[in-house]
Amino acid sequence: MTVRGNKWYRHSQSKGGGPVDFVIEFFGKSFTEAVELLTGEKGAAPPPDRPCPASLSDFRLPPPNSDNRTARNYLTAARRIDEDVTGFFFARGDIYEDAAHHNAVFVGRDEDGIPRYAHSKGTAGNFRSM
Repeated sequence: MTVRGNKWYRHSQSKGGGPVDFVIEFFGKSFTEAVELLTGEKGAAPPPDRPCPASLSDFRLPPPNSDNRTARNYLTAARRIDEDVTGFFFARGDIYEDAAHHNAVFVGRDEDGIPRYAHSKGTAGNFRSM
């Protein structure tokens, strides 16, 4: 074995490293145990789990508009998404136009098909502007 500074190399097994690697290799310790042995300190305890701030039952989709004309036009004309693609998602209710602002609403569902997420995208103006 060769030791130079705080590095070591075991020629017979072509292994080497620093102090933590040495303790792991020769003392059979885990990474955490090796660091505790070398520093003489225990690591901080992980923070306690915090409850989710909002209940899933509080989620409500924005009310839909009577038609999807503005959102459909935005997606097909301005964004140039094929009408067959947008039509599929409009028919399933995964995209619709909200009544208040005429935004396109994209609905995310869980494995049971229950809406759990929605993203609104404005349909007015140039979509490339920031």
